[in-house]
Amino acid sequence: MIRTPRYSVLAVLLLWVSLFLVVASSDRFSLATQSLNISLLALFLIGAIFPLLLFSRKAWLDEPCDGSESDTFYVLIRILGAAIPVVLFWVLFHQVLGGWWTIDDPNILHHADVVGIWQGFYEPESRYNFYTPLQIFSLGIDLFIAGFNPKFFYWHHLISLSLSLCLLYLLLSQFFSSGVSCMAVSLFVVTVPTSEMAHWLMLRHYVEGLLFGLCAMLLFSKSIREESWKWAVIGSFCYFIAALAKELYVPLVFVLLCLPVGRFITRAKFLAPFICFATLYTGLRFYMLREQILTGYTEQTVGWVDVVNFPQNVLQAMGWSNVGQFLILATTLILIVLFLVRINNSARLCFLVWLGACFLALIPVLWRIIEFPYYLYVFTLGFSVLSMIAGRQLIEITPNRDLGALLVTSL
Repeated sequence: MIRTPRYSVLAVLLLWVSLFLVVASSDRFSLATQSLNISLLALFLIGAIFPLLLFSRKAWLDEPCDGSESDTFYVLIRILGAAIPVVLFWVLFHQVLGGWWTIDDPNILHHADVVGIWQGFYEPESRYNFYTPLQIFSLGIDLFIAGFNPKFFYWHHLISLSLSLCLLYLLLSQFFSSGVSCMAVSLFVVTVPTSEMAHWLMLRHYVEGLLFGLCAMLLFSKSIREESWKWAVIGSFCYFIAALAKELYVPLVFVLLCLPVGRFITRAKFLAPFICFATLYTGLRFYMLREQILTGYTEQTVGWVDVVNFPQNVLQAMGWSNVGQFLILATTLILIVLFLVRINNSARLCFLVWLGACFLALIPVLWRIIEFPYYLYVFTLGFSVLSMIAGRQLIEITPNRDLGALLVTSL
């Protein structure tokens, strides 16, 4: 057990109860939960689990077990850490299963029905809109199995999102404690882009692109740890599928090179099959799009005004408009700067590469972020990881690391 007095944990629980009662008494919050059929009790219990995890030292601190906790208990903590974000996701979005077709869904299904699900991979005249063949393929498979029954589509959609959350937790828990990883994934669940992803079937390629991208990262990490080409090749194929789903996952190859696993020379060696698939994808994309290979929407181009207004547009799209949110954002940025100061130049360069990869895919659509926040899907994932790093940094700079974990939970 951790050294933090139990009354401190109980104080956090009481603080959570008080905050929840204040929020739940709001007319707008009550209307939203009732109209969306969201259980207030389930939300309360999920929020209460975080301070309860403080009774386990291993859940928050990256330290070896000191004998006070069994290996079985540690495994249960890891399972609980993975389960909380998934349960939270289903509590918030289970009502999506009763949804109907929206926005581009009819056009996509018509294309899959008339043109087919394979031609978009290799016939330029048969592609749907941009070169995202996995979008037609995935929804077309649902159409083949269930016909025009939207409930099956939404089950497939939400299960894919749930698997993505589990894989994200597994990836993050390789480098951080279970508690902090759980909080990061939970934060990702409650963002605006994740909500839009859950509600719109037309965004299936974003969802499954992330799913295969996370598979690629996990398998690449496994190949480095075990020095096995088998996992590298399988991972590179997952990367290729992610790229076919959506081009925003193509920069993942640069992220893998800077993944904090093994030595740089080892990562560069096992990156070879990923580079081969990246080259293959680039060739396919050029063949399918020709002069439009690097362009997004042709009706408007991105200018410096869009770049300058990016921070303001993100705040507006994400709904971060009150003082409390600004204070948390400011604290997170300060902790991240402190983190960058404390690490070495090599790690700092890797960190900047990750940030660049998150921003690179947004450049063609910077002017559409306010209209469609789902473009920030991967960006908010990066923000969730940054928040986790900031929380871990706060724990490390606190004289008593147990109290630091308590403070992170309170925030």
